[in-house]
Amino acid sequence: MRPFLGGIYGERRHSADATIRRAADDAVVRVPAYEYQKLVHEQNVRAAERAHDEVYKREEKFQYETTLVALEAIKIALLINSGAMVAILAFVGAIVAKQDMRLAQVEPVIETGLWFLAGIVLASVSVGCSYFNSGLYSASQGAMERIWDHPYVVATAKSKRFERWGRRFLKAAIACAFG
Repeated sequence: MRPFLGGIYGERRHSADATIRRAADDAVVRVPAYEYQKLVHEQNVRAAERAHDEVYKREEKFQYETTLVALEAIKIALLINSGAMVAILAFVGAIVAKQDMRLAQVEPVIETGLWFLAGIVLASVSVGCSYFNSGLYSASQGAMERIWDHPYVVATAKSKRFERWGRRFLKAAIACAFG
């Protein structure tokens, strides 16, 4: 059990010792100040370890969720554009074969297919940008400094740089997805 550190029921701490009430047996024990400081330090270390573990969990969660959501959305764009491109090519092939037309006569239909081809390329670039985005956000969490005093996790120059680049790739992925 975690001890309650400090005086209870109006008791004062003395400079030479401290009062600790243990939750297990409700006993009040006086301990030397250095032991009190040691207990406080141990509590801070445990709190820091919990904060560090939370950062690791967030790092994994960022990477998993952003990758999953971004890829699912981009898969839809790829499927729509690819399906439209296949439909246009099949349509052009059927028209040319049945009506004995020249390719120049169906050129306007082929030009519309180029827009869908551009959609396929942009969706592919968006997949790459989202990959780099999630990797950089994950690296940003990994580059944060873990310390033993509050706030336990501090952004470093490297983690800020990774986050800035992650935001840039996020903007590029969004621009390509809506492009």
